[in-house]
Amino acid sequence: MKPAVLAAALAAWALAAEAACGLRVVGMRTNNMVDPFVSQRRGGPFLSWKLEYNGTDAMPQFQSMYRIVACDDVVCRNPLWDTGRVSTSETLAIPYRGTVRSGLKVYWQVSVWDHDQQYCNWSAPASFEFALLSEPDWSNAEWIARRAPAPVTNQCALYDPDPTPLFRAEAALQNTTAKEGPVISARLYIAGLGYFRSWLNGAPVRADRPFSDAGDPLPHWSVDPPWTDFAKRVYYRAFNVTERVAAAANASVVLGIEAGNGYWNPLPLQFWGHLNLRSSLPVGVPMVRALLLVTFYSGHVQKWTTGAGSLGGWAVGSSPTVSNNVYLGERYDARLEADTEGWLSPGFDASEWPVPVGVQTPGVGILDVSPTPPVGLTGGKVLDAVVVNRREEADGVQVLTMDTGRNHAGTCSFSFAGAAGTPVAMRYGELLFGNGTVDVLTSTAGQIKAANPNAPCQPTLAYQQDHYTLRGSDNTDREIWTPAFSWHGFRYVEVTTAAVVSSVRCYPLATEVPRFMTHFTTSDTTLQKLYNVAVNTFDSNLMSVQSDCPHRERFGYGGDPLAVGESLMLTFDLSAFYDKVATDFEDAQRSNGGFTETAPFVGIADAGLGGGAGPIGWATWPPELQLLLYRYYGNSAAIADMFNGTLTYMALVEASPEQVQN
Repeated sequence: MKPAVLAAALAAWALAAEAACGLRVVGMRTNNMVDPFVSQRRGGPFLSWKLEYNGTDAMPQFQSMYRIVACDDVVCRNPLWDTGRVSTSETLAIPYRGTVRSGLKVYWQVSVWDHDQQYCNWSAPASFEFALLSEPDWSNAEWIARRAPAPVTNQCALYDPDPTPLFRAEAALQNTTAKEGPVISARLYIAGLGYFRSWLNGAPVRADRPFSDAGDPLPHWSVDPPWTDFAKRVYYRAFNVTERVAAAANASVVLGIEAGNGYWNPLPLQFWGHLNLRSSLPVGVPMVRALLLVTFYSGHVQKWTTGAGSLGGWAVGSSPTVSNNVYLGERYDARLEADTEGWLSPGFDASEWPVPVGVQTPGVGILDVSPTPPVGLTGGKVLDAVVVNRREEADGVQVLTMDTGRNHAGTCSFSFAGAAGTPVAMRYGELLFGNGTVDVLTSTAGQIKAANPNAPCQPTLAYQQDHYTLRGSDNTDREIWTPAFSWHGFRYVEVTTAAVVSSVRCYPLATEVPRFMTHFTTSDTTLQKLYNVAVNTFDSNLMSVQSDCPHRERFGYGGDPLAVGESLMLTFDLSAFYDKVATDFEDAQRSNGGFTETAPFVGIADAGLGGGAGPIGWATWPPELQLLLYRYYGNSAAIADMFNGTLTYMALVEASPEQVQN
């Protein structure tokens, strides 16, 4: 059918079916997300929808046929794919089989027929966009770092201050409106080894929600990209920055990226006295890779990449965040802000900043656009901490114990006033001692609670903490700070300082999965409290992996979701999240076929089947997860992808009857 005829037919059919059928297509998703950037992961992308019935027939209603039409614009002038009528009641995980290319935005609509084969209305259009599908699409963008990676010969040096790198580039758009026309599209792709956060012309570029439910702007934190086995795959983020770039036409554009350590550059903490994450995880110095594609009305495309020869050139400075670790928190010296003031604005003098080092082979796996939502504010609610205990010490120092109201995983924003150089120490915990101070002992990293002669530089007590040094301010000019690259599991925060503490606002964080697929309320207060505690526990352990706890370990064990995974699926939509978890276990599978105890694999293999395989209970999770993904979300692609690996695992189990029995 010709494009014009097809567009007219869609409109005519919609009008004809307005009153003829009570079924309506709603909740359209691609890869179980709304209007996402996608790849061809697992042979996708996959399209899904829900049905609503607005008719009067009391008989059960169902879909007997569907038709999907996909186009490269919203009015469907250029059809990319037309399924024709497909006789099925299936509404989940329909594979897209139309045109595929990097950067292609696809608009798709669905029409359905009811159980009497009566034609129903067309849906409103939904969309998805292909990100970068192959290495050449990165246009020679390089990984860049402040310094070249080198073997670590002194583990103690990793505890020294090491400010997060600030990567900066500035350039004018190569365009005159008369020649190329206006900007019609701009896409920014960023991959990070370690967490990253980014800005364009001074404004944050973020994938998570920027506002709370109350409409308050949220701090610019980053627990992104999702944790993976970086030797196998690294997930990047894609951003639509068209409006911002178009607003800067014929002017300078400044791109800034800050890189944290994340799980790419962990400290050599000895968990349980012996387990060093750096021995099992791929590690290195923080680095980023970025590509900005700007398309003008004429069709001209301007490319801006990280690395040598890029438009505008790159420079790297040092931020006031002098150290950061996912377990031990961050140290921030606000006195250093003067050195970087204005670094995100056009015209900043970066002549004294060195050029970043290009890293040709960082030893990582494939790059793929992230298949999951980012980590963001859980449930949209902010917790205001209140003082529940105050203790005065010498020299005007006070120790404030503050209560957020409930245990959660997240971070806080602190508001201070005081003299330059005044230190502030924050400690976090789940419980209080009898004297009203915070008990940090239940949340120490890896149960590190004593000196270890094999790790002389690690803290004797590895509790959750943050540190801030004031730049100097008064009550009319308060200093507000939020840690950027770490989070904590806590209810109480203890603040020790001689500065004035005016407020502490805390933000529960988790992967932004759709919440509350079902709703539960009961008049039984005990049962309701139990349900609320369960939901809060789920919320606190979804930082891109389903962790066992949000403070001591934070590892993606298989045993925990095996026990409660289906309960989570009845509460949240984990279709995208659990598909990523399945890939984590697929990437971690050992050479003997064994599935691991944790994914990403951190070196734990208690009572397993050898070769790093996990114990039978924990290793049962990947096969069970495949079944649950199909049962709840129609995801058969994970089963197909992991089929051979699962067969290998079953052969290992069958060959080890005595170990399985024990």
